Amino acid sequence: MGAKKPMELHTSHHTKAEIAVMEAETANATCGRKCLSGTPPRELIDARAKAEWKRIAGILEPMEIVGDLDKAALIGYCNAFSLYRRATEELAAAPLILETERGSVKNPLISVQDTYAKQMRDFAMKAGLSVDTRLKYAALKTKNDTAELEDEFGDI
Repeated sequence: MGAKKPMELHTSHHTKAEIAVMEAETANATCGRKCLSGTPPRELIDARAKAEWKRIAGILEPMEIVGDLDKAALIGYCNAFSLYRRATEELAAAPLILETERGSVKNPLISVQDTYAKQMRDFAMKAGLSVDTRLKYAALKTKNDTAELEDEFGDI
């Protein structure tokens, strides 16, 4: 079974009973959002991860697409972000190619940096930070705003 779309993203006609079921499903899938306010979680590995938490929590707070169930993914993203930045800074001060007894080899920091970049992308998708998620949210918000205007002023 594939993932369901939020009710607002359905474009086909639904009966009142189907709409009621979808509204109930949406209400049951909604969770708290306490993790986005207050102090950053203790699981964050350093000051940079905590600063990233504060930054994205401030951005996500009004969007209402991330909640307490996404906390682990947000922590993973922030920690991966911090480690990616650390690897990038160390790599900037080091050569890309190292000379060893066996010849020239790629600096291992490149693989470390790549690993944390991949983790950031994976956690971002799981936490709703991806461009696709934000675009779906923006489309939904725009549709709702347009519907409110039409209700107030009529169809143009």
